[in-house]
Amino acid sequence: MPQPPDVTPASDAAERDTIVRELALHAMAALRALQHLAQRAFEPLGLSPSQVVVLLMIQRGVDQPKALAEQLETVQSAVSAVLRELQRRGLVARAVDASDRRRVHLQVTGAGLATLERAGDVWLATAAERLAGVPLEDLRATSHVVDLITRTGQP
Repeated sequence: MPQPPDVTPASDAAERDTIVRELALHAMAALRALQHLAQRAFEPLGLSPSQVVVLLMIQRGVDQPKALAEQLETVQSAVSAVLRELQRRGLVARAVDASDRRRVHLQVTGAGLATLERAGDVWLATAAERLAGVPLEDLRATSHVVDLITRTGQP
């Protein structure tokens, strides 16, 4: 007699647990590898991966330090340190909110946009080089899984 569609046989559940465990371990290794890869890729630009992420977020409209800290799930003092360096380098500008002088709005400068473009080119070239030997079918499957993992609010 066939099983109802919502019941998973014990062997499927065991296989799923094994695969999830393997993926979790691979994800940790991938995280470390990507962090090192990003550090090496952005170093010639004088940027850290964190600085690139902050620039991207500001470019995409997250224009207040508190919102950056919340989205990055870090303390505001850590974001402030990154912002000070980006501002010192002329990549980010701060403007005081006219209606509430305690708030500032952030904006990526022209130099910051040019730097982001170079960083994007460098990162794309780095990824292309790293993935050059991966078959297209594997790239598709990996892209799908990474999308599932990174989608906000999704199981």
